[in-house]
Amino acid sequence: MQEVIGSTPLSSTKRPASGGFFIIKLEFCVYILYSETTQRRYIGQTSDFNARLKKHNNGKNASTKFGMPWSLLAFLNCESRMEAMKIEKKLKNLKSRKRQDEFIAEKGFTTQEVIGPEK
Repeated sequence: MQEVIGSTPLSSTKRPASGGFFIIKLEFCVYILYSETTQRRYIGQTSDFNARLKKHNNGKNASTKFGMPWSLLAFLNCESRMEAMKIEKKLKNLKSRKRQDEFIAEKGFTTQEVIGPEK
């Protein structure tokens, strides 16, 4: 597993003893970013958190362009993209931070001190 906060392993191939190839299943994560600049949160899901955070902090995402820099607030690893998308949608539909925080605690998100691009 990659050792980066909030990341999940990318798909990889390994050569089994039989000489063929197989693909290891992708893992996905739902993540919550925080902008000190705008005091807002951004909720998303991805299979490559590091690349995604770089896009957010390089202004390559229209939704997060004006909140840079973004910091990781919480994340949850999921077994499938469908699961990640369901959790992301549920979180986005919870409009208050209090309700989002309750859901985060209930689902077992990994939370931490805000970790920004400077660390």
